[in-house]
Amino acid sequence: MNDEKFVTAIEKLLDEKKAEDLVVYGVNLNEGEPTEFLVLASASNSVHLQSLANHLKDAVLQDQETYGLGKADWRVNGLPESGWLIVDLGAVHVHLMLQAMRDYYQLDKLFESRGVVYH
Repeated sequence: MNDEKFVTAIEKLLDEKKAEDLVVYGVNLNEGEPTEFLVLASASNSVHLQSLANHLKDAVLQDQETYGLGKADWRVNGLPESGWLIVDLGAVHVHLMLQAMRDYYQLDKLFESRGVVYH
């Protein structure tokens, strides 16, 4: 699965669990390197935050062939109580945040100049 199809699949999985304010940024740190994607999504509370991360993890584990990821190719960083979880899926990094954390750290402002792929 190419990276753009992978991002679309991630968007669908997050949408299934009612992620809010979903935005995808194309992030190419150095010219000539493959594009990576940063996905930002908000959750309504810490339980919802954990549910979103678990849904991504379960989908990737259940269908490793489709997603092209093995068990060692992804990880989740953070605790739901912190208000911010990062799901590292290789070329796609998913930041799941409570709205208050998202407002405070303003990652959208940091990456918006790189181009929005999806709103």
